[in-house]
Amino acid sequence: MALPPDPRATVGLAPSLASSTRRRRRWLVPLAVSLVLVLVAVAALVVHVAIRPDRERRANIRAVTTAFDGCDLGLVGASIDRDDGFVDFGEVGAVVGPSWGDVACLADALEMPREYLTELQAPGDGLDQEEYRWDAYMALRMRTGSETHVSVYHDWWAKPYER
Repeated sequence: MALPPDPRATVGLAPSLASSTRRRRRWLVPLAVSLVLVLVAVAALVVHVAIRPDRERRANIRAVTTAFDGCDLGLVGASIDRDDGFVDFGEVGAVVGPSWGDVACLADALEMPREYLTELQAPGDGLDQEEYRWDAYMALRMRTGSETHVSVYHDWWAKPYER
């Protein structure tokens, strides 16, 4: 017949088993916290990269609408699409309607290179169409005979948005 184990011997083993279990669990909590922090950081980075171009687009569209309002272009007959950042001057330099000074006001507000404005104003006859791109904007000049039509707009697919 076997004797039951000595209770003092069992008591002596129990603390060593408990301490080894505690030692194993000590590294588990910091590991779990670290993994959660890494996952949160990765999720934040993905959201930032996905949303940033749209925020930049919205800011550039606001810049177009602010420039339109600041130059009072609505008073001279220019029209604007505030959702897309598109300004249509129509025929520029005619007796009635926007002047080249009005185009220059918007161009200065959007930091258009001066040489682009000079090229927009260059005289010419016949049919002609030119695009001028800078930053996140684009100017389009169309000539038909002696009439020159100008539009300035936010370029949705500009290089600054390619990331």
